Amino acid sequence: MSIGVEAGASGGRAPVLSSTKDRPSVIIAEDSSLMSARLQMLLAPDCDLLASVLNGRDLVHAFRTHRPDVIVSDIDMPVMTGLEAARIIRQEDPDARIVFVTALLDPAIIKAALSLGALAFVVKRDAGRELITAVRSCVDGKIYVSSSGWNALGQTVGQGASWNDNQQ
Repeated sequence: MSIGVEAGASGGRAPVLSSTKDRPSVIIAEDSSLMSARLQMLLAPDCDLLASVLNGRDLVHAFRTHRPDVIVSDIDMPVMTGLEAARIIRQEDPDARIVFVTALLDPAIIKAALSLGALAFVVKRDAGRELITAVRSCVDGKIYVSSSGWNALGQTVGQGASWNDNQQ
């Protein structure tokens, strides 16, 4: 994370934290402490970790507090799911970038996550190989679905997915 200087309303100068594209700032939302530690380990070399929370409600609060470049969130969490938190966050900030990392392989869940505006969907078993690529794609505003996610959708990598095609 780099520190820049921005002029305040009164003309004074105050330090402002900003991240660079080389090291995006990230918040992790994961209710399993073991998986949270694994995600932190995977992201730490390439990202600035701002916070790690245990549920969707705390994710919404952490997002409002930190305004990260990317959110890395589980879907199935207590108190509020990752999908519910994403809906609130995207209503408040349509440009929020979300990477879902989950064990859930249901094509309907993948489609729901992407329909909410998430830019990436990574199956937990793919995280070691694909999480950093997903985060980088997300920072660039590109959609990324891990290999197991594509397989669950019945797609092959490189083919377009149609998650807003009204195929309920």
